[in-house]
Amino acid sequence: MIGTTFRRALGAGLVLGSALFVAACAQQNSPPQQVRTENPSVTYKYLGDQELISANQKAVAYCTQFQAVPSTKMISETSDGMKQVVFDCVPSTPAMQPSATYMPGTTYTYRTDQELLTAQRNADLYCLNQANQRAVSSVVSNADGSKTLTSRCVP
Repeated sequence: MIGTTFRRALGAGLVLGSALFVAACAQQNSPPQQVRTENPSVTYKYLGDQELISANQKAVAYCTQFQAVPSTKMISETSDGMKQVVFDCVPSTPAMQPSATYMPGTTYTYRTDQELLTAQRNADLYCLNQANQRAVSSVVSNADGSKTLTSRCVP
């Protein structure tokens, strides 16, 4: 009786072991499944609007190596009184093209750093589409606390 029980247990163990071995082999031959991906990113510290515009231009150059464009992920203040902007490099899509109403030389009023980056990005994209020119921008402070961005395309 013990011999029969032992043989049954041994047989069941061999069947179970074979099943586990086949399952392990099957898992090794299956294609890998993507669990997570992250875009390249770049972070800059800045003081004031002109430095933020410069950081955006540097992010454009950085992201170009990945065939991507910068997208603002976060703007925050740092403990040393400066600000910090994080750009993710995201693949360029037609949805990222500037609006048809953007025209160089037109002024754009803004109040936040994010609004400034949006206006600057539209200028950059517009100029890039005009024979690979770049946007040069200037900022003026207004009496009501807003600011005005003016951009022009240059070779």
